[in-house]
Amino acid sequence: MADNSETARPNGLPYAISAYLIWGFVPVYFKLLNHVPPIAIVAQRILWSIPLLLVIMGLRKQLSEYAAIFRHRVHLRNLLASATLIAINWLIYIWAVSTDHILAASLGYY
Repeated sequence: MADNSETARPNGLPYAISAYLIWGFVPVYFKLLNHVPPIAIVAQRILWSIPLLLVIMGLRKQLSEYAAIFRHRVHLRNLLASATLIAINWLIYIWAVSTDHILAASLGYY
């Protein structure tokens, strides 16, 4: 009997192509929102992601793991620092798209 472990492995190529396509259209989406201040877009992204992630964590029964973070100051400080850096990163990216600096932002990510 032949070993079919090679064929049983999931193929990630469709996921990779989908991610690249979605990422490619993100500037188009943000360009359509150029009348909205970038800080408002980032704030909306943060505010809407909180309930969504709480629902996902609830369905996966991971809320207790989430709550445990609040008992550790070091972990909480590190998460706040990383969240702040990610928010600044998105703010700069959305600002770059809304002010026609898409190529510069893309090169910056590269």
